[in-house]
Amino acid sequence: MELFKPPSPLILDGNLGENLRKFKQHSKVFMLAMGFVSKQFQVKVAMLLNVIGDGAVELQARLQKSVEGFLADYCDPVKNIAVERFKFYSRLLDECESFESFLIYLEKLMKSCEFKDQTDSVVRDRIYLGIRDKGLQECMLREPDLTLIKAIEQGLVTELERQ
Repeated sequence: MELFKPPSPLILDGNLGENLRKFKQHSKVFMLAMGFVSKQFQVKVAMLLNVIGDGAVELQARLQKSVEGFLADYCDPVKNIAVERFKFYSRLLDECESFESFLIYLEKLMKSCEFKDQTDSVVRDRIYLGIRDKGLQECMLREPDLTLIKAIEQGLVTELERQ
């Protein structure tokens, strides 16, 4: 059944947590598409080791851990919430960046910050604090009940009007 492409090997450079997330996502889709979801756990592990890549297999063998334990320890190291939030709060809209791209990046950064039920208000605040357009910023700040949705709408509309 060559219709389905197996996931690319796990990349052991760069952002390992993000690489692992993508690898897991692609692996799940592949196993589902191939009908392997109902297979026994050991068969799934063997399939995972088959597609994960030589570097990861070598590391896992050296560490003599279960595949899941290895992936969790190696690719998802303990997060420093202060550092993650620093990255989030420091993010500004670059001059050549679209508002949509800025928003996507904020959402990606926000996921590792553990804001819990404050997420919408914190992202909303980062939007009006991070944009460089003072007119748009003032417009957002004049809104007495500015929600995340309204801030996003204003940012997107303003960007569309300028194009």
